[in-house]
Amino acid sequence: MFVNHVVHKKNYLHLEGFAELMATLEVPLFRITKLVSSPSAYKNVPELLLGVDEIHATVRETNRLREKFRGRVVVAISEYGFGKLYTKKRYNFVKSLCKLSPVQMRHHCESGRKVFAVSSDNGNVFPCRFFLHADECKVGTITEDGKLNLQHPNWKEEFHDNLNKIEEPCASCDILKWCGGACRATAMAEHFQVHGNWNPYAGLKSCPVAAGVYLEY
Repeated sequence: MFVNHVVHKKNYLHLEGFAELMATLEVPLFRITKLVSSPSAYKNVPELLLGVDEIHATVRETNRLREKFRGRVVVAISEYGFGKLYTKKRYNFVKSLCKLSPVQMRHHCESGRKVFAVSSDNGNVFPCRFFLHADECKVGTITEDGKLNLQHPNWKEEFHDNLNKIEEPCASCDILKWCGGACRATAMAEHFQVHGNWNPYAGLKSCPVAAGVYLEY
């Protein structure tokens, strides 16, 4: 059993109280994740999204709480919310692997490969659950008799064959071959807040690697 706790601008300073509650309730694993810049977050609570300094502070606090509550509850950071987090040693190792590899090594985004999402309201099909409110990203519809009608038959290939087009800060990242450009929904939503356009090649502005956030401080 575990509990996921979503942090944002109004509660990230109160993590110790939440960790104490988890220990009191004897929850074995307390995972901290940040509010993701998904289409629904854009429409409802964009002012609550963590900035770079707040992400740094959250990781530092998580490290402190991990030690303080050791033996009572495991305090961890969820990669799904924060993105890839490395120690500096691990980052340098992955960077070296990417320099040696002539090909793409991994795809961080699992949409269209391992996951997809269907709206319970109308049967619309999206690349993943983070796209559920992004009508521009709809790829098809499931009919009442269970038939899948795809608007774009090659949408999975198109969605992932864009690595050469991914923009900054991902484009010049030393570990792009390993990461694959991170969560597309989050990257697109971040730019949508600024520019007003859905861009499938957008770079992930809140990426911990781009911000210089590491697991240890």
